[in-house]
Amino acid sequence: MKGLLKVLVHPDREEPLEGREIPIAANLLQIGEFQLIQLAYNARFGKDMSEHVSSRIFADFMVGRVPDWALEYARRIILLDELGDLDDLDPGYHRYDSDGGREVRKSYRIAIAAVCIMVAYFTLGIAVGEFFPKATNLQFPPYADEPQSQTLPDDTPQ
Repeated sequence: MKGLLKVLVHPDREEPLEGREIPIAANLLQIGEFQLIQLAYNARFGKDMSEHVSSRIFADFMVGRVPDWALEYARRIILLDELGDLDDLDPGYHRYDSDGGREVRKSYRIAIAAVCIMVAYFTLGIAVGEFFPKATNLQFPPYADEPQSQTLPDDTPQ
């Protein structure tokens, strides 16, 4: 709690060096920081966190206390990146991600449906407009709407 108060009173001061590896490793894997801690927990203990453990670790993490096994895991990720052996697209690193792909596909289908409805609406409007007689009250005089012939009258001097 003391660390949280220090951050709230002096937000411009630098973070303590402990725990800086967590956001760096999370950025390398393109996941959230707590997801990295979940991966570290699974790697260390061979099982997923229970809800009770998760809330306790999250509370500790929010005030700057990071378990040693999580720091160790983050350092391994950073080392793999430095060696060029890190595959950030490995599904093992993204096991706790929400499935954003389904949401994207769903919104893509909605967008296609909306475009199809608009195209059908305008096509139907044009087709219906062609079947009805033209308006009788025109903006221009009738002779302006009639096509002009390209031939010259016979009495025109040449």
